[in-house]
Amino acid sequence: MHLNLKPTYICISIMDIDNHILPFLGKTVKLLDLYIEEELAKNDILLTKMQFVFLMIISKNNNQPQNNLAHLTGRDKTTFTRNISTLEKKGLVKRCLSEQDKRIKLVSITEAGTECLKKAYPIMHSIMYEVELGISEEERTSFMNTLTKIRTKLIALREQQI
Repeated sequence: MHLNLKPTYICISIMDIDNHILPFLGKTVKLLDLYIEEELAKNDILLTKMQFVFLMIISKNNNQPQNNLAHLTGRDKTTFTRNISTLEKKGLVKRCLSEQDKRIKLVSITEAGTECLKKAYPIMHSIMYEVELGISEEERTSFMNTLTKIRTKLIALREQQI
């Protein structure tokens, strides 16, 4: 990977890194992931945040090819497959071969997966409400605009690599 860095960025110390948005955002997301998993576990829902997201996407795109679902989640095929295998062992999803092309695995949500989502949705909504409580609409809009700028920049940087 080749980064076109300005010389001023080369001398960033370890301590300077903590003063940037991305490390702080990463730490915040990790804390949120842990909190979500703890809250789900308190309600006997043994899912990671990522597994919850995958299950939600599969429920909205049921009986779709595994590769298409991996793309929808924004994860690489290996990460997606590993998580799907875990969800399959828990009985929340199932995979079967496509009748049209036996090389393609279709993924669908099971009845147990649907029930799991029904239990998890109110908890996730409660977490979102609780975390955002006390944040004004102006602060929320400003934050979302900043995140949008970061996402747009990251997409552009990734496209330059292709």
